[in-house]
Amino acid sequence: MSLTNGMIINDSGYVFNTLTGESFSINQTARRVLALLEDGCSKSEIYEKLLAEYDVEESSLEADLDDFFYLLRKYRMLEG
Repeated sequence: MSLTNGMIINDSGYVFNTLTGESFSINQTARRVLALLEDGCSKSEIYEKLLAEYDVEESSLEADLDDFFYLLRKYRMLEG
């Protein structure tokens, strides 16, 4: 699983998909998820890293991560 080629992401949370022309603003947690994807982490690895880094309940994190990955696929930002 990886980000689609043509994704431009800056440190302030602005995402631009050069393939579709769509742009998004994301929060710091979403930026962290995208950075982990860029590093080649799997969904389960991302889950474990976020669980260690943030004070969050496991069930909430799992649901939020599932929702975020759904949106990444919906907006054609994720391959695999």
